Amino acid sequence: MIGRDLTIFISSKKGSLKELHISKSRLRYGCVGLIVLALFFCTFAADYFFSFSNRLNYQKYQVENKDLKSQLSHLHLKMERLNSRLHQIEDFSHKIKLIAGLEEHTHSALAMGPLSDPTFPDVSSTFDAKLKGDRTHSRKPSSVPSVSDSKNLPNTSMDSIVVYMDRLDKKSKLVHQDITLMMEKLYEKRDIISSTPSILPAKGWISSRFGYRQYPFTGEVSLHEGMDIAGFPGTPVYAPSDGVVMFAGYKQGYGKVIVLDHGYEMSTLYAHLKDIMVSKKQKVERKQVIGTIGNTGHSTGPHLHYEVRISNVPVDPSEFILDSL
Repeated sequence: MIGRDLTIFISSKKGSLKELHISKSRLRYGCVGLIVLALFFCTFAADYFFSFSNRLNYQKYQVENKDLKSQLSHLHLKMERLNSRLHQIEDFSHKIKLIAGLEEHTHSALAMGPLSDPTFPDVSSTFDAKLKGDRTHSRKPSSVPSVSDSKNLPNTSMDSIVVYMDRLDKKSKLVHQDITLMMEKLYEKRDIISSTPSILPAKGWISSRFGYRQYPFTGEVSLHEGMDIAGFPGTPVYAPSDGVVMFAGYKQGYGKVIVLDHGYEMSTLYAHLKDIMVSKKQKVERKQVIGTIGNTGHSTGPHLHYEVRISNVPVDPSEFILDSL
């Protein structure tokens, strides 16, 4: 060291010495440069580590969201099925009420009505929109959404599901109460139930339903007062409930016909028969064979024309079919 400068002696292989003088100002600048370089390196390393860690969290977040979307979709599907089953039970309850005389016949919707379909936000689009929005704000790696941000993404879907589940729960309780009360009333009306049509009278497929239609022979629009069940000739026709034969014979247009009186101002009619297997004033029981499907009278093909009447007023037979044969 000479004065305040730094002197470095360097020995060569030949034994000679060389002196390297570094002034104090250069030494100061060198130290400052090393510190600046170290700070720059540390900053770069910290930024790289943060970006790398954030990317790992982002990838984990994508995997978790994919699983969550799958779970939400599965839950949504299960709730839709539950709602469909509740609606079927509700419809079944409505039919039983009509059969047992606990409710006036009506063509309007059910009293409780179907639960309106929920408007679920598309889970995939919810997440994707959030991700795209975050990418649009900045192209830097540090703009990848953090895990804390991801927790807020599915809230809208979850809120909708919670509300929908609450509605399903309330509806199920109403249906349960309705059925419980109905069963109590049904027990008091066992005679009415046994005398009320409740099954499909023949195996086949429904070719025409109750309601207004164009009459095939005249082309005029008129009320089709029953239900047509197409089937092969000779297919058995069953009594849908207990009753007494009011008529068994031939009627113009209807061909071979059977009319059953079930009591309580309720009757049923079976037309276009091939065979009649009962006689007038004969008592019949539910599921007893009374005839066979035919093509008699004004008919476009072998089928059973089936009517249900209350106080001689035709009503929709489908309201009185709880089960097929």
